[in-house]
Formats: sequence, C-alpha cells, structure tokens
Amino acid sequence: MIHITNNLKLFSWNVRQGGGKRIEKQLNLMSELQPDLVALQEMTTKNIDQYTQALNEIGLHHIIDTFTLSNDPSTLSGPRKNGLLIASKWSLEILNDFVIPWEERVLGVKVDSPFGHIELYNSHVPPGSSNGWVKIDTFKGIFNKLARDSDNHRILCGDFNSPQLEMKDGEIITWGQTLHTDGSWRTTNKSIEWDAGERSVLEHLSDYDLEDVYRSLYGFAKSDYSFILKRKDKVFPRRFDHCFASERLKPLSFKYLHTYREQKLSDHSPIIVIFQPNHPGTKHDEEMKMKSDKFSYSEGEFKVLKE
Repeated sequence: MIHITNNLKLFSWNVRQGGGKRIEKQLNLMSELQPDLVALQEMTTKNIDQYTQALNEIGLHHIIDTFTLSNDPSTLSGPRKNGLLIASKWSLEILNDFVIPWEERVLGVKVDSPFGHIELYNSHVPPGSSNGWVKIDTFKGIFNKLARDSDNHRILCGDFNSPQLEMKDGEIITWGQTLHTDGSWRTTNKSIEWDAGERSVLEHLSDYDLEDVYRSLYGFAKSDYSFILKRKDKVFPRRFDHCFASERLKPLSFKYLHTYREQKLSDHSPIIVIFQPNHPGTKHDEEMKMKSDKFSYSEGEFKVLKE
C-alpha cells in the first residue's frame, strides 16, 4: 500500500520583533517544520532581510512584507513600527485593499497553489489597552473586506489580541465585556460597539465560510492558549492567535507549539495548521475517487489491485 499525502501546512507566529539569537532559533524551527505557507507578525525593518533570506533558503521563494508595500514608510514608527510577512512555496498576488487605520496590520495575498487559488490574510490587530479604537476599527475593516462569498479557498490568521475568555459552553467573552471574579460578565451600553467589533471577526465571519479552525476541530470542551497575560502576581492564559479557514480546505489538525514560547523565543506560541484540500476539479463535499482494473484511489490512499 502506498500513501500519497496531499497536505497543506500553514505556520503562523508573532515573533515578538525577533532579535538576537532568537531569530536563528525561530528560523531553525520553521526549517524543521517545512511549512508550505508562513505568516509572521511583529516583523521589524531591522530584521526583515534576515527572515526573508532564511525562508527563501528553505524553499519559500515567494515572499512579501508590509514594509515593502507601505505608501508612507515615515509613518512606520512608534506603535506602528511592526509589520507582517507572508512566505510561500508558490507565487503570490497582492490583495491588500483593506480600509483600516494602520495599513501595515493586515497583509493579503492570493496564492497560486496546487489546490487552486488560496486567499491568505495575515493580521496583527493592535491591542486596545494601548491603542484604543484602532483595534475595533481594524476588526471592522477585516470583517467588511472578508464578509463575502468567494470561489477561492480562504485563510485568515495571525494575532488578534482577542478574545478575553472562552467558556466551555461556547460563550465568548470579549474585551468589550466586564468579567467579574465570580465568573459572571456583563456588557454595558458604552461597550456594545466594542463587543460587536471583536465578534464581527471571531464569530460572524463563519457566515462567510471562515470558520475558527481550532473550534471546528475540537469544539469548546478543549481549551488552549497562545499568550499569557500577567497582572501583578496573577497569570491569565489567553487564546489570541487564530486561524479561520474555508471548510473545503479540510483542516486535519491545529496545534499551539508551547515549547517555543516556554523557551522564550517569543511571548506567543506559534501555530501549525494542517489541511487536506481537494485539488481543482474535485467537489469538496464528495470523496475524491479513482478506480481501474489495476488500482484504486480514495482520499489519499493508493492501493495496487494487481500487477
């Protein structure tokens, strides 16, 4: 029996601006994992060339970053100094026409993959604690752009700095809600718009075939996190890093790789998502099957029937 793998592997990580020996270790991890697509957040102008060169050396020859695309590089300082990068095995077409406050916080491309065109969107939503309504206006801009039907496969991934908490019954608590020590929460009239802004992406893009991959695979009974928020002597695990994707991409697994955050390579755990999409020309709601008097093929398994 011969097993044919037709998987698509996505790697996404907030690298915490790289820096020093961390960059080399981060890049070694990417080399070991051999992803097809890479989406990185918190890039800087100081290290972008080092990442680009190393990713090119592991076969990701098609690379684009938001520094290159910036209409006004002079604005990329202070809270806007960080950028995004996408690297791919296959050619890219830029799709960067989001209406958001800080243009460098979303990077969109169309990937010419063997599975058909894939729209890949990499995002780093600014934290609201330090940037106020820029966060919500970014969520709104992402939703307004992606809340549509598409003939292409689509993936939205990155660091969203949200939600505040996820309950086992499926309830999501946003930063627009007040969470009490007894476990209850409330939404005030002043925070309704904030709450709705976060939910527009976290919950409502599923109406447009952009499902939360982690939840679609594991439900709410399983909990995980990608970042640990520290306040005084308390720690609060948060699942800030996400991947939303088209159902027909057929996600197989989603993992938060905590070891690398624990080794202080970043303050975020990287994510690795594996898909098994159909090739062009096959119906996504049916098994891909072939059969003859010599072999049969069904969903990645090839059997020789007779010599």
